[in-house]
Amino acid sequence: MDLIIGPVYSHNLSAVASYARDLAIPVVSPVTLMNNSALSDNPTLFMTNSSLEIAQKALAKKISEYYDHNFVFIHSDTAGIDEDVKRFKNMIFAELSFKLPYEEIKFKELPFYSRSMFDNDSINRLSHALSGQSKNVIIIASEDPPMISETISEIHGLSRKFDIKVFGYPVIRDIDNLSQKELFDMDIMVYYPYWIDYSKEDVKQFNSDFRQKFLTEPLEKSYAWQGYDITYFFLSGMAITW
Repeated sequence: MDLIIGPVYSHNLSAVASYARDLAIPVVSPVTLMNNSALSDNPTLFMTNSSLEIAQKALAKKISEYYDHNFVFIHSDTAGIDEDVKRFKNMIFAELSFKLPYEEIKFKELPFYSRSMFDNDSINRLSHALSGQSKNVIIIASEDPPMISETISEIHGLSRKFDIKVFGYPVIRDIDNLSQKELFDMDIMVYYPYWIDYSKEDVKQFNSDFRQKFLTEPLEKSYAWQGYDITYFFLSGMAITW
């Protein structure tokens, strides 16, 4: 056996990866994992979809480019126990600390509460956290669709008054009830691991072949694309080493 693609579930993946590691067989996970822990001490295990931790690292690095802005960090961890939220905040501070002294970082943390709890005061809480004298960066540190939808709606209303730039997790691309106009109006920046260059000849050919066989074209997140990429990348690599 030269290559294993899968399995899907994490507990099965760990068992297969442990077995394959001793035999130096590459194992490729085709789905998103909760974290990168499975990759530890296993050089033959590959993850083709970025975990939340990878997205956080990329976002933190990009956010640090706006080091002189006023930062508002919104999350729904009102109990203060979410390790993902803590990790992301620490990453942002670590990146910002390369650009300016810690005490000069303008950073406000805003736990999210729904309108049903604060009524009209919900948007006022966010308004008070923003600055009218400098540009603002709002970071939505949540994967909860209702929280994201309500927050973006409030931000869009305030964007007429304040200079705002918004950052968020990849899940924002997959929330159907979000207004695309609002997202474009705010020039929201989202880390997203999928990019298909439809101008490339091999992509055009793949689309043509897929359309001829299935009478439709594969969606952006379709496993048709991922299957093609995984097979092409790893089989090409194996062909080089043989």
